[in-house]
Amino acid sequence: SSVWYRAVSFVGIRMSQNMIANKALLLLAGLALADASFILIESFSAAGCADADLKSQDYLHTEDCLQVACATGACYTKVACSGENLTFTYYNDSSCSTVDTTAPQADKLLACHPDAWHWDKITCGVTAVEGTYEMWMGGGDCSGTPNMTMHFPHGPCVLEHDDNGTAYTTPRSIKVE
Repeated sequence: SSVWYRAVSFVGIRMSQNMIANKALLLLAGLALADASFILIESFSAAGCADADLKSQDYLHTEDCLQVACATGACYTKVACSGENLTFTYYNDSSCSTVDTTAPQADKLLACHPDAWHWDKITCGVTAVEGTYEMWMGGGDCSGTPNMTMHFPHGPCVLEHDDNGTAYTTPRSIKVE
């Protein structure tokens, strides 16, 4: 639905996760790791979501407050599993503490479903070892309150493909150890 595209572009999430993975490799030595529950979003090149058609995997954490593009500029969202749906709730602030009452809550089916030019399947409660990283904007010495804290899966091999908006192109995989 059109509301979904206001919510999050999985391509944007993949790009963010690539940045996360690259930065996480540098920061991992000082991190404490523990098991956590993630939401796994898998994208496929064909209907039916068969393993042979898997093109990308994205892990989302329900505690992450994600900045997304909205019609009014930047806004923020958090995800949660609710029944048969993945639910996106919008916020006015970067800490995801003030719900944006003007933005409708958006849902996305968990079961295999078409999404633009590909198909997605969403699995809730996927256990993976969790790492976290913090980011401070504007340089400095990493002191004070971070602008963003994100979670990433540590250990699983994550499949990715670049895409041109209508088809998958260059394949790659990422593993943070």
